[in-house]
Amino acid sequence: MATKPARREVVYADTSFLFSLYLRDANTAGATAYVAQQAPALVLTSWQRCELRNAIRLAVARGNTTPELARQALADIEADTAAGDLVATALVWPDLYETAENLSE
Repeated sequence: MATKPARREVVYADTSFLFSLYLRDANTAGATAYVAQQAPALVLTSWQRCELRNAIRLAVARGNTTPELARQALADIEADTAAGDLVATALVWPDLYETAENLSE
């Protein structure tokens, strides 16, 4: 990720948003602009990490990116996690389901 101002908050971003930060797609400009302006640290759950890594590998399989760019994207995810730009966040599945049920009501 590009250099940005001091963080103000930690926010959850959908996996597709994260994908747009690491490999170029139709939403990359908007995603990078948001991160540059807002400077959030982004939550990265184990589920998102799995989905994101899978999406990057799928992009290679579909011919949408090269293996080299995919390897770099995967390395960038690890580097951004180590730097605190992505915040590894554990999910407590029973609590998650309970919250989902409450929201559904």
